[in-house]
Amino acid sequence: MSRQVTAAVHCGGSAVAPASDILRIVLRQSIFGHHSFEMNAPFDRVETNMAGFFHRAHKRLLGQPLTLQLDANAFHSNQGQKLEFKGITTRLEAGRDNDYTGTFVLRGHSPCYLLASGLKKRTFVKQTLSTIFQQVLQPFPANLLPRALNPRHQEVLPYVVQYQETNFDFLSRLAAEYGEWFYYDGTTLQLGEPPAGQEIDFVADGAYNGFAFGLGVKPTTAQLYEYNYQKHEHFSSASKSQPLPSVQNHLYGGFALQQSESLFSDAAHVAAEAFVQGMGQLNGEARAYKAYAAADLVTVDGYSDNPVLRLGGIIRIHGKGLGSHTVASESFGTYRILELTHHVDERGNYSNRFVAVPHLLEVAPINPFHDAPAGASELAEVIDTHDPERLGRVRVRYYWPVENKQHAETDWLRVLTPYSGAGKGQLFTPEVGSQVLIGYQSGLAEQPYVQGNLFHAQNPQGASYSPANNGMKGIQTAGGNKFVMLEAQGAQKIFISNSNKKGTAIQLDFKGDGSVAITTDGPISLTAGGNITLEAGKNIELRAGGDISLAAQKNVSVRATEENIAVRAQKELLLTAVSDDLTLEAAGKKLVAKAADNVEIRAAGTAKINGQDLKLNQPG
Repeated sequence: MSRQVTAAVHCGGSAVAPASDILRIVLRQSIFGHHSFEMNAPFDRVETNMAGFFHRAHKRLLGQPLTLQLDANAFHSNQGQKLEFKGITTRLEAGRDNDYTGTFVLRGHSPCYLLASGLKKRTFVKQTLSTIFQQVLQPFPANLLPRALNPRHQEVLPYVVQYQETNFDFLSRLAAEYGEWFYYDGTTLQLGEPPAGQEIDFVADGAYNGFAFGLGVKPTTAQLYEYNYQKHEHFSSASKSQPLPSVQNHLYGGFALQQSESLFSDAAHVAAEAFVQGMGQLNGEARAYKAYAAADLVTVDGYSDNPVLRLGGIIRIHGKGLGSHTVASESFGTYRILELTHHVDERGNYSNRFVAVPHLLEVAPINPFHDAPAGASELAEVIDTHDPERLGRVRVRYYWPVENKQHAETDWLRVLTPYSGAGKGQLFTPEVGSQVLIGYQSGLAEQPYVQGNLFHAQNPQGASYSPANNGMKGIQTAGGNKFVMLEAQGAQKIFISNSNKKGTAIQLDFKGDGSVAITTDGPISLTAGGNITLEAGKNIELRAGGDISLAAQKNVSVRATEENIAVRAQKELLLTAVSDDLTLEAAGKKLVAKAADNVEIRAAGTAKINGQDLKLNQPG
């Protein structure tokens, strides 16, 4: 049955139409989305009976705040029951459906509809839930969108991303990920457990108030898993092993959960949606998963003529027992309202229908529209390489059109490499300012990593990245160090140099028998703790523009095993034995000493010349 109410709809500071002329009102409310409102009235009563079409109503109403108030007429013991809803007019319609006057339709939404203005991308690094919500809601005036932000989760979140989501979808998902209630209650946007209020006494008489209680089974078990690369630890947590007293101690909820876990014993494999710091965090996520899944195992669908029922509010249902011969009053439990639809007809008759769940749930029921955003590969620019943990990570800034550049910056990201491991691997960390391609682990937008670098035209070296016939491969660092491989057929080369010191290079030429050239404008040093061996199948040449010095701690040995040794000086040739003998010996034939001028033999002591025969000749 319905009851009489007095309805008033105000928009832009005045009544849309006289209360007695309102033909129909419907208000649909849900904790999972935007509320919608519809009001029908005669066109005459919104414009004038002389207006042929929209004249001033659209200017007065469209886009303006609206307020709906329902005052219940006295009935039974229920006195002073009221409903208030605040929203925004989002659509006007007018048309003719009778032969007397046209019909005017006003449609509106809850003010959280403003948060659905478009898809966005932005990041939040090391911030709390409250801080993130405040930043997202900051552009929306508090008088138009009142909010109460009281989340239970107070810890700092390492990295959060709004990725191709409206502001409302992002905040809804974020709240769901951390087990927080997030909904518009008709006047205020709520984050956190619904405010404590008076439980509404709901007398189920079957006429004015009625309900249908339901309990069921469904899959509720999952094995959650995640990997923490900073600790190199794999975590796994079973939702079934997590305690959930609020449901397990509920007479019917506990039974439905037990039956669900028994019937659907094969656990789903679910990757953690957020980066997991430790086992405690994953256990919390597994517990939230269990609570979400169990939230609607027990539900109540009902109807009422009481306009004071409020979204998120608690009702205590009692009444005569359901058995035909039962006369005693029975308590059917307390429930929190999740969905609520209000109706008012042209005679002012009010009724509503609602969906509720047991109100002792530790977390909000799972949002059926919640889904972690999937990341798609995209470009970014490296902004920092000073990884505090020295894991070769970088921070990047996306090319997103955000007003604050920090809202496009990431936390520290790992860099994909072809080869890595304990004490081994390949290290090529992208430079600050370089362009990189970002990928996403498990496709999750909040788990990005660097896939690699991409070339672009603006490079300070003025280098060409498309050599003729694809005949060059190479590596060059920001400091100019380069390793180049030239691929010309029959003239392959490997070249190691520095673009800032082109006079220093190592070149391996594979043409013919091959050659190795080491060149530099500065010194070349060869140092070994053991031996240095230079060996050639043909000749070895030592040349110097200045001096050549050979020095040894002990001996210097020069040998020609088959032919001659020639020592030639343009000027003086000096052989000196500092502390011992100097011996010139020809083991085979002659020892010849010639001079174009004089030959002098001097000794501080005795000078001896010995031979089988001794001939001294003085040219005549």
